[in-house]
Amino acid sequence: MYWQATHYPVLDERGQLQYILQRTQNVTEQYLAAQEAARAQQALAEAQERTRFVLDNLPVFIWTATADGQRDYFNPRWLAFTGRSLSEETGYQWTDNIHPDDQKRVLRAWEHSVETGASYQVEYRLRRHDGQYRWILARATPRHDDAGVVDLWVGGATEIHEQRLMVQELLEANEQQNLLAEQAYEQFQKAENQRETFHNLFMQAPAMISILRGPEHRFEFVNPVYQQLFPHRQLQGLTVAEALPEIKEQGIIDLLDKVYQTGETFHGDEMNVKLGRDDSGQLHDAYFNFIYQQFREQGQPAGIMAFAFEVTELVLARQALERQRNSSGSAA
Repeated sequence: MYWQATHYPVLDERGQLQYILQRTQNVTEQYLAAQEAARAQQALAEAQERTRFVLDNLPVFIWTATADGQRDYFNPRWLAFTGRSLSEETGYQWTDNIHPDDQKRVLRAWEHSVETGASYQVEYRLRRHDGQYRWILARATPRHDDAGVVDLWVGGATEIHEQRLMVQELLEANEQQNLLAEQAYEQFQKAENQRETFHNLFMQAPAMISILRGPEHRFEFVNPVYQQLFPHRQLQGLTVAEALPEIKEQGIIDLLDKVYQTGETFHGDEMNVKLGRDDSGQLHDAYFNFIYQQFREQGQPAGIMAFAFEVTELVLARQALERQRNSSGSAA
């Protein structure tokens, strides 16, 4: 039990202390409530800090907008790409970086979504800090209040410039390759569309995201897109080695160990990984662009954030193009 004691001096006519009156109150409930409130506040602060860290370090462009379509936040990835400050991007200033040929189309799509509350998706060319225009795929979804009224927009974008160029090259290589090019690009769009529009910044990010906790790389968080890669497996709560035993001999665990121990971010481009994607026991070749990035808590390594895009279809399309080129060269 916790008590609060207050002491009152009782003086005589000459001001001399005669007695001390003590008033004691049981403040156990108030004390425990204050402790619980302090713990809740600390937990909230830690959750907010983790949210801010993930938001600022996701290797994807993220932004938010008010209900009337005024954009009020862009994450550091967006600002680093455009080379502009946040104050230069808010409102409708972000449209200054859109390619002139795409501006009207993009604005019409955005204004339509704001007016109707429909999900927003558009591809356009965005000017990079070096002046080069790069193709991106932008998507956004509205958040509704209890009355069903839109009160916030959450959006994100990924760069698809290389994929667009690949499709163009396939189309120009040979008329017979048209079908292959369409299938490759349709597969890419299908993969993007399967990533449900942002319900929140993490569960609905348009990429495979996981958080691996501790030196044993235990799955603490797996977003739906990541889980879809292994529909027949339990990931969360298990270590990478337990959940994906086939990758232990492929060097992935060594990469995770190095990132966790050194803090050096690892970028993998079109990395080939053999995965069991069903219950057949057979391993299938898959290709990924991914990033392993250490995160720290209280100054110490705490885990790794993994971000990935599957590019299997694009790699296979390029391989097909290279075979077609080699075949044409041999015929000549």
